[in-house]
Amino acid sequence: MSDVQTQPVPPSKFTRLRNWQSHDFWARLFARPLAIALLYPVADVPWVTPNLLTSVANLFMAGGIACLWLDQWIWAAVLLNLHLVFDNMDGTLARYRDCGTRFGFYYDKISDYLGISAMFLSLGWLAYRAQPDDPHLIVVAAVLVIAETIGGYSKWLVETQRLRVQGNAPVPGAADRHKVPQRTAGQWVVWFFDSLLRIFLFEEVDYFFWVGIALIVGRLDWMLYLLAGTRVAGLLGTLVWRGVQMRRLDQKPG
Repeated sequence: MSDVQTQPVPPSKFTRLRNWQSHDFWARLFARPLAIALLYPVADVPWVTPNLLTSVANLFMAGGIACLWLDQWIWAAVLLNLHLVFDNMDGTLARYRDCGTRFGFYYDKISDYLGISAMFLSLGWLAYRAQPDDPHLIVVAAVLVIAETIGGYSKWLVETQRLRVQGNAPVPGAADRHKVPQRTAGQWVVWFFDSLLRIFLFEEVDYFFWVGIALIVGRLDWMLYLLAGTRVAGLLGTLVWRGVQMRRLDQKPG
């Protein structure tokens, strides 16, 4: 028997960058792959930090909203989707370097809420400006923003109570998002078509896909009604589920 002990092969840089498994249509097929590709050459550059990437994402969001008001809708679609890519890059880099901070988490989440709210309120006003006989479009945009805010608020309410009851106990299934799957060619095909079907779930990340399509075809009204309707319907289910989670926490000792 040999006395030489073999060391496990460390994961490759590419594998380490695949540190989050998205479940959303547009993140899977667009934002995550592009985020990893853009990060690969700069992931070890010291001055490229997660907070810097969050700031760049905010600049793209601000530029996209400015293009909306300047009637440069194609450029708006491009910049808003670049915002999404960089919004994926900051967390990916933080996990890659294991350098996440509480301030970085706060900065990222607050930026998301402010940016999405400003984007949809701008879209609502511009849709109304294009169709002044339909003032409901502003209300629809506001409903979408409110529904998104309530959904996020309920999520963190539950998470706060979970931490009080369970401490740092991991959320069941949460670790699976960090596991890097090894797929065969056939499994990648299944994954691709599964990703396509997820377009009908209308997740938050997918907003940027639908907004981009609406800007390209010039139908902001259709997009607002579609996203507001699906978001409110989803919110009702979400609030019921959050209530179930709270009841389960009530049943735990302590």
